[in-house]
Formats: sequence, C-alpha cells, structure tokens
Amino acid sequence: MISATPAFKIAADDPQRKPEKRFTFPEDVTIRTDDVLKILAFSQEQFEGDPLVAPTLSIDLKNDSKQFNFLITDKANQIGVAGKVEIGFDSDFIDRFRGFFETPRFQSPDRPRCLMLFTGRIQKTLDKFVGSQAAPVSYHAVAWNPAELAWDILTVHGGLDVTQSTANPDIDYTSFLDFQSICVDLNFLLRGNFTGETIAEAMRLIGELTDAIIYGETDGKIYFKRHIPEEAADPYHFTDANAHLQQAEISYDKDRLRNRAKVWWGYDVSAGDWLSGGFDQKENTTSQANEWGIVKKEFDGVVVWHDNAISAGGFGERYVDRYGEPLDTLRFETKRGTQALLLQLGDEIILTWAQMDFASKPLKIYGINGDIDNDIWRILAEDISSLNELFFILDSTTNGELDTNILY
Repeated sequence: MISATPAFKIAADDPQRKPEKRFTFPEDVTIRTDDVLKILAFSQEQFEGDPLVAPTLSIDLKNDSKQFNFLITDKANQIGVAGKVEIGFDSDFIDRFRGFFETPRFQSPDRPRCLMLFTGRIQKTLDKFVGSQAAPVSYHAVAWNPAELAWDILTVHGGLDVTQSTANPDIDYTSFLDFQSICVDLNFLLRGNFTGETIAEAMRLIGELTDAIIYGETDGKIYFKRHIPEEAADPYHFTDANAHLQQAEISYDKDRLRNRAKVWWGYDVSAGDWLSGGFDQKENTTSQANEWGIVKKEFDGVVVWHDNAISAGGFGERYVDRYGEPLDTLRFETKRGTQALLLQLGDEIILTWAQMDFASKPLKIYGINGDIDNDIWRILAEDISSLNELFFILDSTTNGELDTNILY
C-alpha cells in the first residue's frame, strides 16, 4: 500500500472530498495541471507466472499556444525525461504514477492537443536479452536464492541500480528483502542457464518457480511479492455500503486449479538432461477426490530450475495446497470515498459483501485499473481464505495455533 498520512486517509474515505490531480513534467520542476485535458486510466494485472511488464499512462494535453511543440523540436533532450501524476487533498499529495516520457502524438481536431505517453524506465531493461546460444549466461555452477538471482540479472544484465537500500530508484528494496527472507525460510534454491531469453521472461520464470509475482509498479520500480498473509497486517476493509462496492462480479478461476505438481530439479547443462537430479511429485488427494479429478502442472524448464529435492518438493507441496480448489475471483469498482487509490498489486484487503455472505473475507489484489480523472478504481482480487488456513507462525496469536509451526 502506498504510504500516506492519517489526514490523507481520512480525506480519501470521505465521499464528499474530491481529490486534486497534479501533472508534473519534468518531474519536480513544472506543474502543468492547467494544461491537462484528460489523464487516461492506467491498468495493471499480473498473476504468478504472467509476463512482467511496465505500467504505462497517457496524458491528453492542451496545445493551443504550441506549448508542447518542444517535444518535437527538441527530441533528444525530452525522450526519457521523468514525469509524474500526483493525487492529493489540500497540500497533502501522493505520487500515483511515475514514468518516463516515451513519445508524443499531436492532433488538431476541435482544438490542438498533445497526447504524451509515459512508461516505466524498467521497460527498456525488460526488453534486454540475457545471453545467447553462442554465449550463454550461466547461473548453474552454484545454487542461488531466487531473490538474489533476480537481483543479479536485473542489475548486472539489465543495468538497473545496484544500491542496496530503500534509496534504490529501480528496485523496491523492502519487497526484495522480504522475498529473499521467505526463500530462505522455504529452502528455495534455483539454478539457471540463459541463452537469449529476455529479462522479462527470466523474471517470469523465477516467479513461477517460487509462486511469486515480480512486477512493475506505477512508481517506476520492480517489486517482489509472494502472496502470504502478513503478520500483524491491517488490511483495508471494503463493504457494500457507502459506495465502497459497485459493479461487483464473482467467478471461479478454474484455470488456476492444480492438484498435482511434478517439479524437476538438478538439471545437468553439460549433459543436456536431468542426470544430476530427478523430480518430486506432490498430490492434493482431497482435491483429486472431488469432481475436479487430476489437474497437473509440470515444472521441467531448463532455463531456470530448482536446485535440489528439498527445494522442489517444498515448492510442489505448497503449490498443490494453494491451488487445490478453484479460487474465488472478484472484480469490483469503487468510487470516491475509499482508500482504493492507495492500493498496489499484492496488497491484502478485506471484503464484506452481504449478498454473497462474505464477512471479512481476505483477498489479495492481482489487478488495478485506475481512472484517475473520474475517481474510479477497479480492483481484481482473489480469495486467500484457504491460504490463511495453511499459514501458521510459531507462537502467533493472529495466524494459526500457539506452538504450531507450519511454514507458509
């Protein structure tokens, strides 16, 4: 969730308060709010195993007095310049989108206008290739923590900032450390051998083999999130009252049902086979005994793979527990009067919906569509009730039973 002051959150929850929008380009230099005709909605949606993309945003601007013609006459000094959109109440603002100027489009229908496209700087990194058939990039000599493998690829081969602190402008260091720690707890270890895959594909594969999403956020950074309930978390609560819940739609996502996982480990690059390892197959027999039957997923990729049987088996066991039944997928829309404008992918929320008998149902956010101009936020979220049941912390009073320790 985007950090905001208590006063901002109170104002956001008030349906009578209309937030102010501010467009700045170049970033932190010139406020051009009066030039804005429309800020087009941005859209994010990413599940585990989906391709990694950088969010984009278009801004429709007045160009009556040719004030934006410099984007054509001075191309070399404008492409890649940072701009941002802020949302606020009074003098209290948050950054809601930060991107880098990609290209303009000029139009002259009823009035002269300029459409500016912004995209995250990480997009250029994601399009880069790691290795080639002639010169592979090898990560198979030693086993890697998945987070550290992703970091090395993003910085060494992608050129992103290497600062190991929250000052890193390209990688969210807090979520990186969280992901790194989770992988240590779960004994996840990976190896890899890249022969021309894009960095976007490399991140997708690492996310798939750890059941995590590695994604581009609207602040221009890359985030890492494995969807587990957070100890002492305080999720935002949506209800069907006070315009908190509109245009709601619920369905089962059977495509994410998996109750058999065959996870290979120990690929031998020199031999081109799994001679150094084997596979571990995990079953969710309860799920298979239902009408779902056996729905399997095989993890046998030779670009990134699990290092050993403990890593592969631990991943497979959690995978079939997590996806052993079709998960409730909910789409809903909120207007003014909620803190939805602070939400990010991977955030946990709580939903109470009387029509469906949902009482404080826990959900994880997988998609956000932000119509900033109209104060409309469309949320795509998935049920994590079953995940809560699987998640325990030793001596925790909020997640599980005392003196019970089951790794998440």
